Amino acid sequence: MNIVASCTPRKPDPPKVVEVGKHHVKVSLEAQPTSKVIIYLVKYRKVGEIEWRTVTETSSSTLKVCRLHPNTLYEITVAAKFQGGKFGPASDPVKVKCGANGKCSCKDVLY
Repeated sequence: MNIVASCTPRKPDPPKVVEVGKHHVKVSLEAQPTSKVIIYLVKYRKVGEIEWRTVTETSSSTLKVCRLHPNTLYEITVAAKFQGGKFGPASDPVKVKCGANGKCSCKDVLY
């Protein structure tokens, strides 16, 4: 008999902003110690909106969120899962605002 453990990862750390561009933000996703994350689910939304938009599901530890609008404040969050499991809770979001001059500014964890 084969038994597959099904575990849910804990809430991951918020994404870390590593690069900003005119209309994009590159984030680093921190792997959880003692767990083997196989997929990250990255989402974003404009601050004030109710629904999150999925950027992608990825196994990469870095990701670029594209098509952001200047003078708009966004929140970016990440959830993780590992083999045999399901997505755990989403991280606290990180705030990012792209300015009219083409540069983005970032505020650390919201909550």
